[in-house]
Amino acid sequence: MQYEWYIDVYFIVNFAMDLFLLILLGKLLKRSASAFRLMAAGAFGALGSCAAVCFWRFPAVITWIMGLLLPGCIMVWIAFRPKTWRSLVKMVLLLFFEAFCIGGIMEALYQRTKASLYGLSKGMPVLIWFFLAMGAWFGFRFLWTIIWEMKKESQTLYLLTLKAGQVQTFTTGYLDTGNNLYDPSDNRPVHIVSENLWKKLWSPDTDCKRIPFRTIGNPLGILDVMEIEQIEIQKEGGAKKRLSKPLIARAPFKMTKDGSYEVLLHKETLY
Repeated sequence: MQYEWYIDVYFIVNFAMDLFLLILLGKLLKRSASAFRLMAAGAFGALGSCAAVCFWRFPAVITWIMGLLLPGCIMVWIAFRPKTWRSLVKMVLLLFFEAFCIGGIMEALYQRTKASLYGLSKGMPVLIWFFLAMGAWFGFRFLWTIIWEMKKESQTLYLLTLKAGQVQTFTTGYLDTGNNLYDPSDNRPVHIVSENLWKKLWSPDTDCKRIPFRTIGNPLGILDVMEIEQIEIQKEGGAKKRLSKPLIARAPFKMTKDGSYEVLLHKETLY
């Protein structure tokens, strides 16, 4: 028996599905990506699916790695550029979970359609529907837990220790998911500190530079930026994370009325 495989149709279908999954992933994790990066990632994923067909004679593990795992990792990196391996693994796992859920829904709808056309005897047994419903319920709870933990983590205040030369100061920082500030020269994330904290850390021999920034109320402005020795973040449960040689910028605005925090941490701080 011979089969005809239309690679152009196969590519377009997989491109559309991969693009949809990447957009959904960005919405769930509140990660922004340009349309160009999303389309480039979707196109690479579709190419990976086409290439996987060429490995059908190889062992299943090779087909799985070359056709699913490797393209999935590269797709996520192209679209969202995660900064750490941990963040990459989380995003790839969530991407595969999305694909699993949507694939299951599509298969269930297909089976249900056949049942309505050809009679209930050709549809899925009630027991399988039960297990599908249970799997969907536990899968939804698992997905919701991941999203809730990430959202909770992004809205928490953290105790900070900042070191600059001989100066060490303790304060509170807020993980701001709206802080997308990067140094345009090397693409390093920039944390924003209050005027008072800046004066404590700055010294006459400190090398400073200026970078542009945009806000809703200020379409174009300039920030003073300097590199300090370290920021130590006290996380829940006593765990600590140290940022070596981070960049901080002097805030051109008053952060809070009550002074509850003095640092706006970059959105990728804990990834």
